[in-house]
Amino acid sequence: MIKINKIDLNLFNLELASLILFIFFLPSFEAPKNIFLLLYLFLAFLRQIKLGAFKKIVASDVVYLTLIISIICTLFFSGFETLHRLKSISHSLTLFLFGLILSRSNYSEKELKRVFDVSIYGSIPPLIYTFYNFYISHELSRFELHSVGFVNHTAIYLCIIFGACFSKFLAFKRIEKKHVFLLCVLLFAIAATLSRAALFGVLVIITCITLINLNLERVKRYFIVPILLTISLIMNPGVIEKQINNQKDHIILSYREKVWNIGIEAFRWFPVFGVGLDNWPLITPDRLQASLESKGKAYIPNEYYFTSHAHNIYLTYLTERGLIGFSALILLMTFWSSVIIKTLRADFYFRNSFAKTIQGASLAAFITVFFVGLFNTTLHHEHGLLSIFYFSLNIIYLRLHSKQKNQLKLFN
Repeated sequence: MIKINKIDLNLFNLELASLILFIFFLPSFEAPKNIFLLLYLFLAFLRQIKLGAFKKIVASDVVYLTLIISIICTLFFSGFETLHRLKSISHSLTLFLFGLILSRSNYSEKELKRVFDVSIYGSIPPLIYTFYNFYISHELSRFELHSVGFVNHTAIYLCIIFGACFSKFLAFKRIEKKHVFLLCVLLFAIAATLSRAALFGVLVIITCITLINLNLERVKRYFIVPILLTISLIMNPGVIEKQINNQKDHIILSYREKVWNIGIEAFRWFPVFGVGLDNWPLITPDRLQASLESKGKAYIPNEYYFTSHAHNIYLTYLTERGLIGFSALILLMTFWSSVIIKTLRADFYFRNSFAKTIQGASLAAFITVFFVGLFNTTLHHEHGLLSIFYFSLNIIYLRLHSKQKNQLKLFN
């Protein structure tokens, strides 16, 4: 019996180590993060099966399974063939499978703190590498984290990390210099990406987390971040210049409204299951013109702008996954907001600094996914995994401190 317990303990430690290493390598290296993610999923699933965790379905299971089923429906019933997009489909399935398994984990508060800290401080090495290659060696023409890639993806990822760090900064009783320094670095990096959507997200995150945790005894710290943000924008005025130039050219949204026109029309082609996951590039000018002319409408090229994706999470789900996928997204948004509110209303919230930290990180991810997602496609690849990571930690923590530990209802 003792031998079995030791084996179980070793497997649990290996599972936790895999999660820590995955989240550490997430913004840095492609191969290690994928290896440790798959190892974590295998070990965590094996342990949960052994414990009989799946004998009872909880609310988070329903949400994640709905998202997974919607992807499978898109695979088989979408308007355009999706088999050639198997890599994208596997990424989406892995994203929500990760959420399903992580949200069911029964980690202690100490273990949650350890994993959470790694998610923040793990962003430092790739940031140093990117700063060097962008500002010193000039090997990078755009500010992009090594494994996160494309500049908008990097901006979204950093926006979420900033929110997690900011929530920890406010939760501590005294001001920690390391938190101030990291916040300064993150704000400078976000400004360097020239992403107006990410900057908008940062402002919303600062406002929401500050209002929720407002404490007049700590009023000094509320001025630190706005000052750091102002300094970052002064030193990196590119994002402001971009906005001014776009206003002069009358393209405030950088043609996004013309991209959205395409999505709205394409949604009407296959409203239930959509055109197929990542099949946005298949919405061509010829297909759009034929669709409009079949209804007796004129095709005016100037009203449409063709890109590789929708630059809007809602339109992405609606167009590519249809009403089935869009409904799953709304279910996720509803449940996520419910978890955040429940954490805020819990009796332990104002007594526990980590409760404020984990709820703030989850809120920051929520804001990034669903508000920044108005202007960029969120909830995929590295920043999608990071968002689901913080949301799932919030679920674990709430269940850990709930009187009904294994019953997290969908609605109150």
